[in-house]
Amino acid sequence: MKIKSPFVNNKEVKPLCEVGADELFCGIEPYTWRRKYKDFSINQRSSGANFTKLTDLEKAISVAHRYNVKVHVAINAFFYLEEQYQMLREIIRDILNVGADGIILAEPTLLLNIDKDLLKSKDVVIGCDAVILNSAAVGFYKRLGATRAVLPRAMTIQ
Repeated sequence: MKIKSPFVNNKEVKPLCEVGADELFCGIEPYTWRRKYKDFSINQRSSGANFTKLTDLEKAISVAHRYNVKVHVAINAFFYLEEQYQMLREIIRDILNVGADGIILAEPTLLLNIDKDLLKSKDVVIGCDAVILNSAAVGFYKRLGATRAVLPRAMTIQ
């Protein structure tokens, strides 16, 4: 079992790593996104719980990597507008280029819109917001390129 912990800012990374977190996750909502889409969240995190600058995210990733801890970035809204996919592709490219180990998604169309070469050797995690309730859903996301799926907490063994 791995311990995966959320974080909001650079100050939280070192303490989380030191107490045994195996993986960390965070969100990013660049100013360009917020300026253009005001109340349309890029992920399921509140605006105050997201990085706004790639340089800050890069520093956090660097600290985590010193502890051999992976960092995933959530881009997991339930849906996006057609016009948002180009900006999302650029944001994902940027976060992976600054060292993120992968992304957390919930929306299959976004996964179809990402350059597969960019995702090579990266974790593509389908978050619990995708509502995966059976093995067929896991298979569906795997065919789209997912490397992991997070099952909903309320799901039973049956």
